[in-house]
Amino acid sequence: MKKVLMWLDDNLEILLCGLLLTAITVVMSIQVIMRYLVGQALPWPEELSRYCYIWITFLSIGLTIRTGSYFRVTAIIDLLPEKLHKVMEIFCHLVNLVFFGACAYVSIDIIATVYNSTQSSPAMRIPMYFVYLVLPVGMFISVFRTIQMLYLNIRALITGNDLKGAQTEAESIIEAIESENNDKEDQV
Repeated sequence: MKKVLMWLDDNLEILLCGLLLTAITVVMSIQVIMRYLVGQALPWPEELSRYCYIWITFLSIGLTIRTGSYFRVTAIIDLLPEKLHKVMEIFCHLVNLVFFGACAYVSIDIIATVYNSTQSSPAMRIPMYFVYLVLPVGMFISVFRTIQMLYLNIRALITGNDLKGAQTEAESIIEAIESENNDKEDQV
């Protein structure tokens, strides 16, 4: 179970975005074949591809947080001493946490409004709340990843390790807790 959770921690967003990108590729290839070889275009592939692209956009926010590859301007922060640099990283993650938390909170109201409107998509006739569901899903994943990075950055600041060292230490703590829980289950 631990290996599955660790794998999901490392690859959840990559897996979901990869599946959606594959769906876009397959659906648009079918559309090209239908349009140019059969002479009859399907009405729904562009819409499905658009919705998949929107899902990819919101799901990838968590991935960029986890990998630290999101866009940010660090010209001034990079000039700071290492310890103050780590403190500023923590502050930036706190600001991100407030922003993503607010977005997650607001997105729930948006979903409720869209759900109550009974609006459906033009071509596929699916309820639009399925499309809008990516807002809270993406924002809650972003909140989770931001909390994860906050924890790792605080651990790195306390221990004096770099971020990778803090991540390895966090994994060791998780393994110790799981081992202790497994020992308790074996005794029962």
